[in-house]
Amino acid sequence: MNFVTPKKRQEWLFLQRTKYILPHLARLCLISTFIEDGMRMWMQWGQQRDYIKNTWHVGWFLGTLFVIINMFGQLIPCGMILIRKKTDIACGILFFIIAFQAMAYQVIWELRFLLRSLSLVGGLMLLMVENRKEARSLFAGVPTIHNNAPKNYMQLAGRILLVIMFLTIVRFEFTFFSIIKNIIGGICILCVAIGIICDIEMNLTRTLLNADVYDKSIRPALNHRDVTNVSFDLSLAQLIDVDEKNQIITTNQWITMIWRDPKLRWNPLDWDNVSLLHIKYDKVWLPDIVLYNVSEEKIKTLY
Repeated sequence: MNFVTPKKRQEWLFLQRTKYILPHLARLCLISTFIEDGMRMWMQWGQQRDYIKNTWHVGWFLGTLFVIINMFGQLIPCGMILIRKKTDIACGILFFIIAFQAMAYQVIWELRFLLRSLSLVGGLMLLMVENRKEARSLFAGVPTIHNNAPKNYMQLAGRILLVIMFLTIVRFEFTFFSIIKNIIGGICILCVAIGIICDIEMNLTRTLLNADVYDKSIRPALNHRDVTNVSFDLSLAQLIDVDEKNQIITTNQWITMIWRDPKLRWNPLDWDNVSLLHIKYDKVWLPDIVLYNVSEEKIKTLY
C-alpha cells in the first residue's frame, strides 16, 4: 500500500539522492567569499602589502604579515569547515578575520562593506548551527518535546543576516522592471530568512501525520491485542492558592508522558539525521489519565 502521494515520493527520492552532496555544496557556498578573498591575497600579494604600508605607514614586515594572516586565516579555516573538523574554532577565526579586515581597510561604516560583513556573519552562524548536535532524545526516532529554542533563534538570525547583502539590489525606481525585480527579490529574501523552502522537519511531519497513515483517535499499537505502556512524571509547576478552611489546594502541574507509537517512527539517516520532532499535542494520540487521591496521601492513576 502506498501511503504517500507521488509528489511527496519524488521529494523524498530527491532528498535521498542529494543528501550527501547538498550539505557539502551548501558549506562551500557559504564560505566561497572567504576562499575567493584568500586566493586574492595570493594573487595580489604585492598590491595588498603596499596598500597596508601606505595606509598605516608601517614597514615591509607588518604589511607582509597582514597579507599572510588574511590568506592563511581564511583558507585554513575554510578547509576545516569543508572537512567538518573543529568547525566552531574555524568560524571563530573567520569572525576575527571579518573584524580584522574592517579595521585594516578602514571601511567599517561603508554601507556595502557593512552589508557584506553582516551577510558573512550570518553564513558563519548557519555553519555553527549546522555543526551543533540536536538535543538527545530518550528514544531515537520518536517525537520528543525538548527545548532547542536557542538553536532555532540562532538559525533565524543567521538567515536574516545572510540575506541582508541582497538588499543592495533594491532600486527605488518606479518602472515596471524595477518593481517586478523588487517583488521577486523580496519574496526570495523572505523565503530564505524564514526557512520555508526545503524544510526537512516539516516534510517529515507531513509524511508521518498523513491522514491516510495516521489517525490520532486510534491507540498506537500494531494490533488491538498489544498493550500501550505509558510512563509519566508529575511535577508541581506553581502553587496558586491554599484554602485552609475547605482544605483545597489549587496548583498548576505538568505531566510528562512517554510512550511508543509504532506509526511515528522513521529512520533519521533518511531525513538528514533528524532525530527529534516538535509536534503539537492536538495532532497526535494522547492517553487519557485520571488522577485521584487515595489513603496515605498518595496519588494513583488510571489510564
